[in-house]
Amino acid sequence: YCWFALDSIEAQHSAGLALSFPKNVAYFYKTYTLPEYRGKGFSQDVLTSGIMALMQRNYKHIFGVIELVNHPSKSSCTQIGFQNIGLTLSVF
Repeated sequence: YCWFALDSIEAQHSAGLALSFPKNVAYFYKTYTLPEYRGKGFSQDVLTSGIMALMQRNYKHIFGVIELVNHPSKSSCTQIGFQNIGLTLSVF
């Protein structure tokens, strides 16, 4: 699965930092693939389908929140065209 949010993300879903952006920006976070299906491109398919649906609703930008240590997710997103625009660190 992959969750998309419009308008804002609550702090508990983005490393303790609440986020909000303009109306034409959507957010994705909390992607998950069952272990037996990982590495087969399913998360890319789900993410791409969601992006296409948002584009049809006139969303111009998609912002992803990915944990720093989640290398598979970062790689998957890079493969479908996402670019790293920054880094947020949080100390607990």
